[in-house]
Amino acid sequence: MGNKQARALSRPKDRAVQAVCDRFELSVSYAPPSLRLTLRTDLPARTRVELEITRLFLEQGGQHWYWTMLELAAPVAPLGDGTMGLTLEYSVDELDAKGLASYRSLKRSMGLRMAAAPSVETRIALNAPAREHQFGLCNRGLSGLAVRIDPSRHYLEQEATIALPLSAAAMAKLDIAS
Repeated sequence: MGNKQARALSRPKDRAVQAVCDRFELSVSYAPPSLRLTLRTDLPARTRVELEITRLFLEQGGQHWYWTMLELAAPVAPLGDGTMGLTLEYSVDELDAKGLASYRSLKRSMGLRMAAAPSVETRIALNAPAREHQFGLCNRGLSGLAVRIDPSRHYLEQEATIALPLSAAAMAKLDIAS
């Protein structure tokens, strides 16, 4: 088998899947003790979106690190009002427990030590599609007003920030350097 044939076999095949997305709207609200996220979109059903929720914390050496509270991929589905999207709700205690676990992993592997409590400002990011070639090669079959186009790919992205207080349970378990 020659190089040209091997290269052709290893590349993803361009699928004829096309999608138009003119709407990709994220709304975030906090009503103690829960954070509620709602995405409204016109993407096809079962298109997976990636969600990431993070805070920043300051390490003793002066560097900022991410306190990753949640990373997941979820499919969009019909909402009750006839649009597509997804609605997720998490308690701040649950998110901070996951963030504490990610911090402990960093602390164990890299020897980090917090200089101050994690920020109250929380970043929520949604990206779609989660699969690399869902709408053809590099998602070039994805078009519409909400689509961002780079030379290497087509994608959707939405970010929001919200002030979430650090849960008392997580604060009690932190070993902040003084």
